[in-house]
Amino acid sequence: METTRVAVSSNVTASTDVAAAKIPAATEIGGAFSGQLDHGDPVAVVPLVGPRTWTLVNSAPLSATLACPNSTVTVGSSVVVAGGEQCQLVLSTPEATAVITWQLTPVT
Repeated sequence: METTRVAVSSNVTASTDVAAAKIPAATEIGGAFSGQLDHGDPVAVVPLVGPRTWTLVNSAPLSATLACPNSTVTVGSSVVVAGGEQCQLVLSTPEATAVITWQLTPVT
């Protein structure tokens, strides 16, 4: 997986943890991110900065991969970024026949 990818769905809203230039029409929602995947837009890339932990919830199965400078791992419902790390969470669905909604909420 290429970790330099910065293609982002226009259906993503983001917190202040993300540079506005990386997510078009970003909206602050208290540290949480949310969006949709569908057949026309099957991938979302969300830049994350640690240290922080998020909980990922989605309305249907999807692929979630956390790409950091020194590693790339598949993640489930818990997304952990270590201190000083700048990573990208890549959410995708190979065959979206319906809209899949997702939400990434910070753990306090």
